[in-house]
Amino acid sequence: MLNVSYGVSSPFDGNKNWDVSLWSNNVTNKRYYTGGIVVASSTYQYSLYPGLPRTYGVTFRVKL
Repeated sequence: MLNVSYGVSSPFDGNKNWDVSLWSNNVTNKRYYTGGIVVASSTYQYSLYPGLPRTYGVTFRVKL
C-alpha cells in the first residue's frame, strides 16, 4: 500500500493563513486486510477485514 500527499501553504510570514494539499491513499490499489478474528467454537472461523480501495482528494484549510 502506498500513500502520497503534496501540499502548499501561505508564504512564510508566520501566520499560515491557508493550506491546500492533494492526497491519495492506496495509490497502487493493492488488496490488503487490516486485521482478522478467530472464533473458536465447535468449528474454527477466521474472518478478515478488507482495507480501503484507492481514494484521493483535496484538503483546503483557511485560518479565519
